[in-house]
Amino acid sequence: MEGTGAEFAARDSAEIIVTEPMEILAMPGYELVGWLPEELQNREGFMWALGITADAKDPEAARTLIRFSSPAAAAVIKAKGMEPG
Repeated sequence: MEGTGAEFAARDSAEIIVTEPMEILAMPGYELVGWLPEELQNREGFMWALGITADAKDPEAARTLIRFSSPAAAAVIKAKGMEPG
């Protein structure tokens, strides 16, 4: 599969996809309708990582964003389908 799950579904006219919530929320025309049941979650074995590319235009701004934490940031993170750390 090339691209994100949501992009794959869009190309192949899928009616339903199971993928990371932020992929669904980022795709126009898709609606996040729910979460996998808790027994299917793998919260201990799945981790997101952040990085800064070698050719980043503003690496210091990226570092600041990675370190940023506040109630407002947590609300945005949750709105994008993720859980704040």
